[in-house]
Order: sequence, then structure tokens, then C-alpha cells
Amino acid sequence: GSAVIDGTKTFADIPADGWYSGPARWAADSGVTQGSDGCFLGDSIITREDLVTMLYQYARISGMDVSGREDITGFRDAAQISPYAVDAVRWAVANGVMSGTAQGKLAPQNPATRAQTVKLLVNFMDRAGI
Repeated sequence: GSAVIDGTKTFADIPADGWYSGPARWAADSGVTQGSDGCFLGDSIITREDLVTMLYQYARISGMDVSGREDITGFRDAAQISPYAVDAVRWAVANGVMSGTAQGKLAPQNPATRAQTVKLLVNFMDRAGI
């Protein structure tokens, strides 16, 4: 058998039988994501700060130590981080999950490219010992 990943939370933009409806419900029930205005936005582009926030929330619910915080004021665009993502970004930088660009930016509002997503996931998995 395989693990059953499901939950009770519903989103207005995901049909009950959608291919990712179960994992989306699980993520919402678990606290990994809250969605936005009752929607999951599964077809939307994910920003770097949103991706890191979801990883941070997953680490938190998994019992990982999420207490570390890095001073990110040295990044030129630190003020552009959304208030909900500040702790997650500070945690991600402190733990080597996320690093800045060659231009000294975190680019929190930029879409996460596939390459950046893979790098963040690998960094997270290394930190988690997965």
C-alpha cells in the first residue's frame, strides 16, 4: 500500500476529485499552507517566499528545530519580504535552505524557477536528514 494523504479542508478552486485535492487538503489541515481567500491557487506561480514558507511550516509540524533565525538586513531587498514570510525566510537563510543571489538579494517576490525549487528542496532535505 501507499500512504493516504488527505484532509478535510476544501478549496473553491480545486474539484473534490482533482489530482492534487487530497495533498492540498492535507497541507491545509496540517498547517503547511493556508491558501488565499479560500483558494489553493494550485495553477499559480509560486514565489520564493511562499515556497520557503511552506518548507518552514512543514519543518515545524514535523518536529524539526525551527528556532534559528538569521539577520537578513544585509540583503538589498529584505524589506520586500511579505510580513507572513519573514520568520520563514530568516529560518531558511540561517539553516542554509535559502541563500541570496549574486546581486545580494533574496528575491522573495520572484517566481521560484524549477532549478531554484530543486535546490531549495535538496537543501531542505539535507538539513532534515532525508
